[in-house]
Amino acid sequence: MNLRIKVFLIVGGVLCALFFSVYNIFSRVLIEDFRDLERRFVERNVSRAIDAFTNRLDDLNVKVADWAQWDDTYEFVSNRNVDYLEANLQDSALELLRIEFFVLTDANGDIVFKKEIDATGKEKEFSPQFESYVQSHDFLRTHADPKGMRAGIVVLPEGMLMVVSRAVTSSDGTALPIGSILFASFVDEDVAAYISTLTHLSVTFQSILDVRDDSRARDILDHLSEEDEPYVLPASDDDRSVYGYTFKDDLDGNKALLMGVEADRAIFEQ
Repeated sequence: MNLRIKVFLIVGGVLCALFFSVYNIFSRVLIEDFRDLERRFVERNVSRAIDAFTNRLDDLNVKVADWAQWDDTYEFVSNRNVDYLEANLQDSALELLRIEFFVLTDANGDIVFKKEIDATGKEKEFSPQFESYVQSHDFLRTHADPKGMRAGIVVLPEGMLMVVSRAVTSSDGTALPIGSILFASFVDEDVAAYISTLTHLSVTFQSILDVRDDSRARDILDHLSEEDEPYVLPASDDDRSVYGYTFKDDLDGNKALLMGVEADRAIFEQ
């Protein structure tokens, strides 16, 4: 082998080694860039799911406001007029409002009316667990301000609830509160399906009571310290989906609901 061929082979080998070294470096940088882009994409999806959940709670708040600031409701709490119940609180009324629980209290916080319907829209025995929760939380039963309101999540053994409580006042909103009105609805698979359809995402909910029996969910929750903070579960190159999570507090300020969002890996697969 002459010198020219030897030089050619050496230079060619060096160039090939340099090429593959540069390729590997840029590949790693590019992969990390795609991972970061994917992470931010999933975090935005988690934020969209949070917004949809909040909008659902806001919608319940608007419904309660219509009933709370109404002379008819004010008069019923004052004089227990049964005509109010017969005219407004048939089983179908709660079904149309998309709520399972309706509660009215007086100025002392005592419950003057309560009603619960089941999944078929028929009245059932009122949940003793929810009644006990309401009785133990003064901020749900009494409001000092005509615009007083509390809204959030309640976790019970029978399920998670969205709950909104508002002060009962006159239609013009000037009368001192005479009591409170509560609407509550279950946070279940139907709500998850509604938010999934609305956001075009795959959204799941898990109660804190279920998380305690799920080691994977507990590990995820351990990575989350702030409400609505997104966490993207690390994914391997072989995973076909990537998952983002966050949590919502209950009315007592404790972790209550683990929200998950699943997304395909279209960005990373490019």
